[in-house]
Amino acid sequence: MSKKLSIFVCALCLVSIAVPAKALTNGDFETGDLTGWWTWLPDPANETVSVVPGGPGTSVYAAEIYTLSGSSAQLGQDIAFSAGLPVSVSLMYDVPANNWAGAGITIQYKDASWSVLDWGWANIYGGGGGGGGGWLSYDTASDGTKSGNWTSAPAGTAYLTLKIEQWGWQPSGSLYDNVVLTPEPATMVLLGIGGLVALRRKHA
Repeated sequence: MSKKLSIFVCALCLVSIAVPAKALTNGDFETGDLTGWWTWLPDPANETVSVVPGGPGTSVYAAEIYTLSGSSAQLGQDIAFSAGLPVSVSLMYDVPANNWAGAGITIQYKDASWSVLDWGWANIYGGGGGGGGGWLSYDTASDGTKSGNWTSAPAGTAYLTLKIEQWGWQPSGSLYDNVVLTPEPATMVLLGIGGLVALRRKHA
């Protein structure tokens, strides 16, 4: 094994250790339930989060967040993550006609003791009586109005908390589906392995 190849193998080992091979669970809700997700309902009598039939394209299920006037609800997931990685989140959403609710995405970088190190925020949509146009796409990567840290997970990051939050000025049941976190940690390791294979072929 050449010196360059040996160095690359060592680097790949470090990447594999530093980037936990765990990705977003059940982002398309096709389990038919909220497996992998948690919910936060400050007032359960006025808020619900559930999985319902229907979704964009061939999707069978989607998540529905229902809020009343003055209430809010969160759908979230905690994911093993590593320092130095940027984050973007994409999803599909469908809001009812004459909608006066709003929704956004929060990310929190947390250390091994679950203390928050940094955060990021992005607005998916915001009231105004809109909606009723069917399924739409949203991606933080192309949202120039997002705030906070989407550039690089800070030193000491062990976990990433992703939250979809909806709040309402009147009753609203909006749908969410195909939630994707980029990069997925497992994908980062596979990219490293692909690079190793290519390098070995070059030196063969």
